[in-house]
Amino acid sequence: MTGYPKQLVVGKKPNFLQGKRTTEVSRLNIRRQLDTGQVFNEVVVNYRANGEAYFCQIEIHPINCENQKITYYVG
Repeated sequence: MTGYPKQLVVGKKPNFLQGKRTTEVSRLNIRRQLDTGQVFNEVVVNYRANGEAYFCQIEIHPINCENQKITYYVG
């Protein structure tokens, strides 16, 4: 969907897909929501490897694995 080869994306955070039309409001909302430990949804503007923008609705789930602390997120 993004046009990026696997070797360039494995291990990266999804925010590498964001760009000039990804609003700071969306970015701040994601950061705030991550701190709540709750499942949440957000719509962001991401970019394909060719520079084409697309809307992406994300749903983030925190994973509690150690001592009830969030250790991972699944999107």
